[in-house]
This record gives sequence, C-alpha cells and structure tokens, in this order.
Amino acid sequence: MKQIRINRPLVVFFFLVILGIVIWNQFRDNSPETWKQKAFTCSGVVETIQKTASGTKVLTLSKVEPQYTKTEKTSSFRKILLYETSDQLSEQHLFSHIQIGNEIQVTGEAESFEQAGNPGQFDAFSYYEAMQVDARIFVSDMHIRDDSCNPVKQMLYEWRSKAMQQLVTAMGERDAGLLGAMILGDKSQLDGEIKELYQQTGVAHMLAISGLHISLLGMVLFDWLRKHLLPMKTAAIVSLVLLLLYGQFTGFPVATSRAVWMLCIRLVARYTGKPYDGLTALAISGSVILLQNPLQLFQCGFVLSFVAAGGILLYQEMTKKRQKRMKEWQKTLLSTVWTFFLTLPVMFWFFYEICPYSIIANLILLPFLSILLGVGILGCILCFITPVAGGFILASAHGILAFYELVCKGIKVLPGSNLIVGRPEIWKIIIYYSFLFLSVYIWAEYGDKIKTFFSMAALCLVLGFFRPAFEFLYIQMDIGQGDCACLFQKEKTYLIDGGSTSEKEIGKYRISKMLKYYGRDTIDGVFVTHGDEDHVNGIEELAERQENEGITIRQILVPDLQKKEEGLQKFIQAVTGKKIPAAAIHKGQQITSGNLQLRCLHPAAEYEWEDANDCSLAFDLSYGNLSILTTGDLGVHGEESITVPDKQYDILKVGHHGSKNSSSDVFLQKCRPRYGFISAGVNNRYGHPAKETLQRLENISCKNWNTAQKGALFAEYKRGQKRFWYFKH
Repeated sequence: MKQIRINRPLVVFFFLVILGIVIWNQFRDNSPETWKQKAFTCSGVVETIQKTASGTKVLTLSKVEPQYTKTEKTSSFRKILLYETSDQLSEQHLFSHIQIGNEIQVTGEAESFEQAGNPGQFDAFSYYEAMQVDARIFVSDMHIRDDSCNPVKQMLYEWRSKAMQQLVTAMGERDAGLLGAMILGDKSQLDGEIKELYQQTGVAHMLAISGLHISLLGMVLFDWLRKHLLPMKTAAIVSLVLLLLYGQFTGFPVATSRAVWMLCIRLVARYTGKPYDGLTALAISGSVILLQNPLQLFQCGFVLSFVAAGGILLYQEMTKKRQKRMKEWQKTLLSTVWTFFLTLPVMFWFFYEICPYSIIANLILLPFLSILLGVGILGCILCFITPVAGGFILASAHGILAFYELVCKGIKVLPGSNLIVGRPEIWKIIIYYSFLFLSVYIWAEYGDKIKTFFSMAALCLVLGFFRPAFEFLYIQMDIGQGDCACLFQKEKTYLIDGGSTSEKEIGKYRISKMLKYYGRDTIDGVFVTHGDEDHVNGIEELAERQENEGITIRQILVPDLQKKEEGLQKFIQAVTGKKIPAAAIHKGQQITSGNLQLRCLHPAAEYEWEDANDCSLAFDLSYGNLSILTTGDLGVHGEESITVPDKQYDILKVGHHGSKNSSSDVFLQKCRPRYGFISAGVNNRYGHPAKETLQRLENISCKNWNTAQKGALFAEYKRGQKRFWYFKH
C-alpha cells in the first residue's frame, strides 16, 4: 500500500476542483428559464456539423450574437443548436454549403431545452447545459456573413462523412451503423434495436469511442511506428499529433477526451524519459475537462469514464504483488469482475438497472474488440483506395458483429437478465465503495479468504439495500396533456391511468423510467378510469414493452358498467391480448393493501352516462391520516353522483385536467382539499387549467399545483408525518 500513499499533488488538486464544483453548484442559480420565440435572429460561428439518421444536418453555433429590438429582453447565449426545418428538405437544403468556421446569420423558431419533469426522465436542459448549449433554433432563413472556414476541422468532418458513406456502401446500414459508432464516433446510422440490445446486456460501452478504443489504437500505432519506421521520440510526437486529430475526428466526447489526454501524457513521458503515473494523468485530464465545462461532473459520461479508469488504476496498484503470481486468464477474469462491481453504483445511479450477466458478455466479446477495430479501420481506409479490397476486409467484420449480436441475444433470454434496483442514496454508495476497497485490500495484502468473504458479504448486503423504500408515496406524474398517478406502498406499486396526447412514447420515456428510478419491476395493479387516449396509451405501450422494459403488469382494473364505453373496450382487448388479466370495479368496492385503502366512489354498474368522461373511476384513497380524492375526467354531472365522505382531503386530483366543467363549487365544498393536483400540458390547446377552476380552488384556500409548471407532484406518508412537494424548483 505504500505506493498508493506517494505524493500526488495533481490528484489532490483534481479532488479540490471536484469539491469546488459541488459547492458552487449548490449555491448557483440553476433554475432554467423556459422561453420560446417564433422569429428569433442571431449570428455566430459554426463550430460543429452533425448528421442525423434522416440525413439532415445539425449545426452548433458558437460566439452567438442575438439580434434584439430595443423593447426585447436581452439574454446571453454561449452556444445554440441549429436544425433544418422539415418543409425545407424538399425545396432547399439551407445547410448544404455550410462549412465549419463560417460566420452565419439565421432566423427561425427558437426555444430553450426541456427540463425533466419526473424522476428518472432524461433532462435535456441539464445535458445541454453541461455542453454549454443554451437553446435550439429551427431555422427558416439563413445567409453566410463570412465564408472563411477552419480547414483542419472541415477536412476531418468531410473525411468522417465520406468514411461513413463507404461503410454503408460496403456493409449495409445495420452493420455500418455499429462499426461507424465504434471507430468514427458517428451514431447517425446506429439501429435503435441494436443499440437497445447492447444497453440491455451491458456492452453499450463498446459503441462509444472510449479509453479502451484509444488505448488499443494509440499504443498499437506508437509501437508499430517505433519498431518499423521512426525513432522512439519521433514516433511519440507523430502518435501524439495523430491522437489529437483522431479525437477531433470523433467529436471529442468526454470519454475520448479523457483517454486522449492520458495517452498524450504517456507519450510525453516516453519522449522525455520520465516515469508515467496513471492516476496523475487521470487527474490532469479530469481537471482540464472540468475547468472547461464544470457541469460535466454531474453527467453520466464523465462519471462512468473516470470511476472506471480511476478504479482500475487503483486496483492495479493495490494488487500489483499478487498479480505477479497470477496467470493471464485469472488477471482478465478478476479485472472484469472488479470493473463490474466498481461501476455498479454508477450504473444504478444513472440507469437504475443492470444486466447481471454483463460480466459473461464482456468476457466473451472484449477479446474480439481489438480485431474488430483493426479490421474496421483498415477496411475503411482501403475503401478510399480500392473499394473491392476494402469491402473484402470489412466482410470479416460482418462475422464478428453477427457473433456479437448472437451473444447479446443469448444473454438477453437468460432468466433474470434485467435487474432493476433504482437510484441508491449517496450514503449507501459511500458504504458500498468502502467495503469494496476493503475487500480488495484484505485479499491483496493478506490473502485472508475468510475476512475477504465477510467483507464481500457485507458488500452484497449493502447492495441489497440500494433499492429505494417507502411507507407510502403518491406521485402525480408530469406527462404533458394527460394523466398518470403512481402509488408506492412498501413493495406494492399501483398506477391510476397512464396516457398523454402531447408527449410521445410516455410508457418508454416517462412511466417506465420513473418506475425504474424507484426500483420497481412489477405493477401490481393499473386502475384505468376511462378509455380516452390521454389516459390509456402509455399503459398500452407498457403492456407492449413488458419484455423489453423488464416491468410486469399483473392486473388491469376498469369501470364495471352495463353500458359499455367503446374506447375502454378497445383498450381491454389490446392489453388482454398481451396476457394481462383485466377485472372490473364499481362503486362501493374497496381494495386494501396493508394500511392503504382505495374505496371506489364512482361509477355504479347501472350508472347511465352520456359523456364518457362522466363514467370515470373515482377513488377515496387513504393511508394513515393522509387522504386523497381522485376523479379521473369527471365533469359536474359525474361529480353530482359521488357521495363524498365527510372529511377534509389533503389532495384533490383535480378532475379533467382543470377543465371549467369540472370541480364545481358544490363539489369543492364537500371535499375541501388542502392541495389541488392538476395534470396538464404546457400551453395545451384546451386552455387547461381553466381560470374559472383555479378561482374556485382559490376561493376555498386550496393550493394549486400544476404539473405543467412544477413537474411531478408528490405526497408522502412516513412514520405518522405527511409531506408534500414538487419536482421542479
């Protein structure tokens, strides 16, 4: 352990930088300002050009200068993304003659990025803020103010585009998309199903230009130049320059930046004849990245790359003596197992789930990666010289990629291939890493198998407590113009509705993400209030994606009506076709789960309805002294049919998204809610919630919380105490 304690001032500096950023982030004003402007004009310099899967281009504009009138509010922008609007594609390609380095002026519809409204949802605002991109514009008009370009960046961009075209021609879009992501950093052609398959089996890191790729390519290049062409110092300089160009060629994502910096430092050490220290090189690369973009500290790419690289370097130092007595296959096995356990908390923090068999997948596939990269790069280069030879070389890559897919599909069908744990708390992660490093230390220094076993047992015990636990939690989700409430009662999970007409694929990107965030892989019951699309399409999607998401729906409950609703009947047919049982529930029935009670207040089986909204299920929900009244899309007529218990409710899930035809004065006087939870989309075309409804709620001193402004809305009962809060701050 003496080597771990040697003086490394740059490592200390790196941790001070991290600490400084954490403190700064706690006190800075990071509340996003949501804005949208239909005719926004600005000028700037084109920094990067990217192609999308549809073939359109996306530009990154830096040195942005907005064009304002005297009456407009001024704002500063660091970078802006520019998109070609769809109606231009058939007429003119505005970006077809743009080069990197051009100064341009654009006009179009501009908007800020969306902040996540729910736990687990992708936060576009934070993601782009970390890259110093403040907004996006859908360009309708553009002209070039200065056509001078950056020759190096433009040349690398054109080479990258041509290389991707050569791969598509030689291999077809499916395989070219995979190989292009691995060697070019171009994911525009990457097949969505293949990407999801790699993610689900724990080998998605192979699709990024990571430290493994850079190390393989950089050191192989250096060793070959040194042995066959150039003196050692000259080979180091040439390799360093080519590495920097390759980093620029791939767009310099964080993992690539870290790896390029570390390998450049290693080459400089070889050139100067000084010893290379991996942890110091890691600290230098991390400090450079964070001083340029401090908010990268909170992004998955940075955290995963540096935790993996730093942990492997520490492991190598701690086990240096013991590794001398080990065979190569033992070193590989233990290194893979160590990396798996090392990155577990990071994976759970950002993705909430892992594939337990990813160790096996990586052990099988990683040995072929160097061959695949070598074949891909050689074949790609040869395609520029002689396409026939290049295509012949790339044919062998077909076989390797087919083998990769076969292994991933085999792993995916194994029982328990998807372990959903949720996002652990920070203190649990700290305890986990303490036991992890303690286990390695005991094994490396003393070889004490018994103590190592007990330390690993404690590690697994901590891992078992990673899943978030609640006595009772009610969440009104932010799903745009729609409705979805989630109930967690200890190990039980229930949904009330799940649909939206303003947001796409909410089952995949919102409902399932939030369930996984809280470590839930089973929905014990879904209560569907009625059959409107904005209440059911997300549930249909979850039913369709049960196998892919790893989330099982045990039962669907719908209104028990003699007069059937057409939309609800179609929904029932769709979900029962996925082998999910459906049951009916009517007024007077009660469902009890521990201290949780859900009593159906509406409708009765014989209820005669004219508007489908008025046959919505309504529930009196209680846990301890927490009481919630949910009414679906009930209008005034439906509300008149409810016998509301004589008590003050903590929460009223305001009916029909706050429509003026719901939540009448008479009804509100009966339930007297403290909080009104409103589920509505931002700037929805219905004008929900209506001013009249908000006024009626204010008249009874009810606090109005709208998902459109505050994101997901929460009510928790814990140890006799009630707490209410919202997601956006």
